Amino acid sequence: MAKQKKTLSVEVPLEEAYQWFSIIYPTNKKGRQEIEELLLIKGTLNPVPYAILDYILAPQAGKSTSVCKTIVIEQRYRDKDHSKALSSYYAKSFRQVETECTRLHFFARRLPLDFLDTKSTQELEHSYLGFCVLRPFTRRKIGRTVLRRLRYQPALEFPTCQGVFEINLAGHKLSFEGSAFIEQDTMVAACASAAIWTSTTIMGTRFGLQQRSTSEITQLATQYLIENRPMPSEGLITEQMLHCLRAMDYDPLLVGVTSQKQAKHDIYSYIESEIPPILLCEFPHTGEGHAIVGIGHGYQVPVTNPIKAVLEWPGEHPLEFTRSSEWVPSILVNDDQRGPYRKLTFIDSQTLPARISAIHPTVNMADLKLEEWRCPIAIDVNMPFSTYSGGEEIANIWGIIIPLPQGVLLTAVQAESKSARVIRWWHWRTGVSLPKDLVLRTYLVPSNEYKERAKASGMDSFVKSLLAGKPMPRWIWVTEISSLTSYNSSNPDDWLIQGQVIIDATSNAFTPDFLLFHYIIDSQAVLVTMRPEHKDAEQAFSRYWVSSSDSKYVGWIR
Repeated sequence: MAKQKKTLSVEVPLEEAYQWFSIIYPTNKKGRQEIEELLLIKGTLNPVPYAILDYILAPQAGKSTSVCKTIVIEQRYRDKDHSKALSSYYAKSFRQVETECTRLHFFARRLPLDFLDTKSTQELEHSYLGFCVLRPFTRRKIGRTVLRRLRYQPALEFPTCQGVFEINLAGHKLSFEGSAFIEQDTMVAACASAAIWTSTTIMGTRFGLQQRSTSEITQLATQYLIENRPMPSEGLITEQMLHCLRAMDYDPLLVGVTSQKQAKHDIYSYIESEIPPILLCEFPHTGEGHAIVGIGHGYQVPVTNPIKAVLEWPGEHPLEFTRSSEWVPSILVNDDQRGPYRKLTFIDSQTLPARISAIHPTVNMADLKLEEWRCPIAIDVNMPFSTYSGGEEIANIWGIIIPLPQGVLLTAVQAESKSARVIRWWHWRTGVSLPKDLVLRTYLVPSNEYKERAKASGMDSFVKSLLAGKPMPRWIWVTEISSLTSYNSSNPDDWLIQGQVIIDATSNAFTPDFLLFHYIIDSQAVLVTMRPEHKDAEQAFSRYWVSSSDSKYVGWIR
């Protein structure tokens, strides 16, 4: 008789409901210690985890308790960016890299332990602040992260570049607006790849454009222009960054920096257009390049003596006006080496040597060639709520990459010039004196969105109707016309505009054409439209609407 084989019985525990989910309350000491351990705060000099913790612990305006009341920990999370990095690089490593990540979810209200069953999707979405993926690394573990901006001064801070993101939390589909961030891992992605990922992820979710993982970005960038091995990544050169963006169906614009004033205005114009510019920097202590992403700007009032711009055209009278960027003291940036929502300020070149010496006392000033720095900046690295005192980092912006959507042929500078020319031409034609306090703000926007926004504005009803029914290209440049008095008001309700010029974003930079010109001045308003059959602007101005009942209205405020 054959002997029967014995089988060992291994008892496998039953899986429990939501066993991979847990909760931390960061408002108490125990909760803070737990989140610090998750972020590997202790013993690290890397400011990025501190920046995430600073976000979590930041209080609401006028209050002492943090905005974030609950952190939900989701274990065994399969992150799409990490999964693609595994297949392209980490799978080749002898030392096995874990495939699963941990995802943190932040909420602005205190949730009970059974919240996944007792709270509705609407309740969760209303208090959702964003998420942060923790990769299974011992360093540089902050992965794909999207956070709502906590606006400490709503009238003085504008995080304009935000995408619309959707996540699924145990069957709850949550949608929210936020800005993307990721930390470079130095293997699959260096700072340039992280910057491209940040900018295009925001653009992709905001406007339906293409977005890729960090590993795919590095592979696209190093497809042809190869200086070294694609992975492990040692960084990208400017040409590789531009090639990558073109491969992703963007039409990137590289802007050289000639002055601080020019750089600030260019950066601001595209941030106002919700297009996150990639800022190319150099640091004094390393001499190495770095890329960061602009995602918002500050606002200050009053500005008593703003610098005026003068635009001139051959054979025509010039136009003198103030650019709205004069009211912008700082830029919000996502910096993969310093964290999300860092404040960037423009500094006086005369103070450069002293400020650099205070941070890097061993740097030889003679080697820096500071006279070649066209746009010196300071990045704030202080995180007061996580008790990280990083001081400031000094750098120079030498270039700006704008990931323009395909089909946008005009730049911000060209669109502003065309709009200013229309305004100047109208004053010359009518003989009406130019206002001495003219302020212009120019931004790019999808035409259908602008029509929707116009319908909800205080714009004259006839102007709304005419604008809504006018055929337009997908993208338009809008130049709002305002005044110093309006811009210097501390009350957003008084930020009034007195019209706008709408320019076709696909038009020729050197022809004085426009789509619509609406202008309120001296108790009357004019409305001029240019149709395809018009040969030039003068023909369009031969007939137009005039109204005495039109009035100034609040411009676009985010």
